[in-house]
Amino acid sequence: MNFGRPPETATCTSIGKVLLGGGGQVTSSQTPGRGVLTQAFPVSSNSNSIYDEYTAQGQIVSTVNPGETYSVTAYAVCG
Repeated sequence: MNFGRPPETATCTSIGKVLLGGGGQVTSSQTPGRGVLTQAFPVSSNSNSIYDEYTAQGQIVSTVNPGETYSVTAYAVCG
């Protein structure tokens, strides 16, 4: 079963900082290994095309137990 999640975004919030890299993680509340990262990419939130955000999206790829939840976390490395 595929249960898609909305993408999550991490942002470089300090003035003058730019995105150096990033990543993402999918975690389950009950069973590790059920989730996969389906997309992870840099994003520019401004008009000068300098990357300052990192977006990650994931999904669960097996049957979900009753009450099981999962989350997607995006990480940005800024400098």
